[in-house]
Amino acid sequence: MRAYEFILEADDLSVPQPGPSSGKAAQLNPDANLNQQNLTLKQIHKSIQGIPYHKDVIKDYDKKDFSWNVTPKAVEYAKFLKDNPESLKTLPPIVAVDGKLDDGAHRISALGLLQKRMDRDNPLWKKAKVPVVFASSSDVAKTPVDSKTAGVRAGGGSGGVGVLDTRDMQMGAELDPKTMMQRAK
Repeated sequence: MRAYEFILEADDLSVPQPGPSSGKAAQLNPDANLNQQNLTLKQIHKSIQGIPYHKDVIKDYDKKDFSWNVTPKAVEYAKFLKDNPESLKTLPPIVAVDGKLDDGAHRISALGLLQKRMDRDNPLWKKAKVPVVFASSSDVAKTPVDSKTAGVRAGGGSGGVGVLDTRDMQMGAELDPKTMMQRAK
């Protein structure tokens, strides 16, 4: 299945779509030699520089201030993930280019909200691993990539990143999300 077919399926699942606060991420060459890892939120924060606004989202959530368009989008992702933990395996990967975040800030903020506020008693959110693609600036396409012929995703996530279809990437998480939804007692 090609990425554009996945996008059509994802729309049926009410997967959060980019909003006004979403940026335009770099498109990656389909033949790039990418380093894909499955990381916890804690590992993401240690591995990637320039993760914006995750602390601001939590502060806004605590104050019930949803006037900044970033916070409602992060909350939307968090609600979606809480209701559909299996989607951790199918959401687009977080993308870092040259060690700096390029795509995925809303999803990172959503995981933080789940860990610290919205579902803090659920061990899933601290142990869940999400796909993260590490690329270099030489992997960024200099011309637009045709997502239908190259097998890359041209839109979605929190910005329009062109990355390989995530269903072809192995999740690698040791924990099954449905099993993890059983709360620790």
